[in-house]
Parts: sequence; C-alpha cells; structure tokens
Amino acid sequence: MKRRWFAPEEIRYTKAQLLFLLPHLHSLEAGCYPEIENEVMVAGEQYDPSGGGVPGSRIPYKPNGEAMKIASELNTRLDMCGRDGVIVRRRFADKKSVLEVCQDMGLERRWVFHCTQQCLKFIQGPRRPKGVYRQKCIP
Repeated sequence: MKRRWFAPEEIRYTKAQLLFLLPHLHSLEAGCYPEIENEVMVAGEQYDPSGGGVPGSRIPYKPNGEAMKIASELNTRLDMCGRDGVIVRRRFADKKSVLEVCQDMGLERRWVFHCTQQCLKFIQGPRRPKGVYRQKCIP
C-alpha cells in the first residue's frame, strides 16, 4: 500500500491519516511537520516544512504551530484510551515491534492487535470522540 502525504489543512483524522501521523508524533510535538515523500507537487505550489524558518537568519528553526496542534490533538485522543492509547503510542510513535510491546506490557500478541484496532477506531474522525472509551478486560 502506497503511503500518502497529507498537508496539515487536510487532516481529518481518518485511519489513513492516523497511520501517517502516528510514526511522526515526536517530531510533530517538536513542531516539525513531516516532509513530502515521493509526492509530486503541483507546479507553482510551495510548502515550507520548516514552518517558516528564514534561511540565513539567526533563528534556524521556527516551530510549526499546526504540527504542534495536531500532536496535541493526537495526544489528547490517545490519552482518552488509557492503556490502549499507550499501546498505540509504543507501536507507532516509538516504533516498537508487536513482540516488544507484548514484553513491555505483559500482553499476548492477539491482545496487542485487538487493543490497537479498538483504539484506532475510537480516535478516528474529524471531531474528538465523545463518551468513554471502554477497555476490554484482558486476562
């Protein structure tokens, strides 16, 4: 499956966008939006991945406010999911394998997959989820 790049104004927290954003969560928190990968831009279109840092200035980096807002929203949604949000963070943002997550959390492999799917279903959508996330009792 070809990964697509999404501009900050396109983000509606669909599953594809979540899977694009989560591996970049730490850089989003620092104010860096992911650069375009293998995507052809329309002629004349300009995108500044640095968030507006001026070349040659004394300030080499200006945090991208949109990136930080997206990271904040993602963290809020993941926090709503409790332990399952932690599993998703470890799998995608920390780039740990399922086996490493299983060992860290003391869970079986099938439960890691199940919790990941349930959490992603809950946090996707253009608006922040309302209600309470119900975690499954895992033996």
